[in-house]
Amino acid sequence: MKRLTGWLLLVALFGTPLAALAKVQGTGGALADTTLEQARIERAHRADNDARYLRRHGNERAGGAAAQ
Repeated sequence: MKRLTGWLLLVALFGTPLAALAKVQGTGGALADTTLEQARIERAHRADNDARYLRRHGNERAGGAAAQ
């Protein structure tokens, strides 16, 4: 009986944190995907803004007139 109790205690000690970790990873997957997608969208917007800025102000840095 002591051996069975020891095994049950061992399984409870190691099994509970693993179950909690699996639950966190399962619910965090969608959050991670959303975060990565948001970062990709922000990079695309930043690239668009940089290109727009260079079209408007690029000639000023080269010493030419600003394009309107």
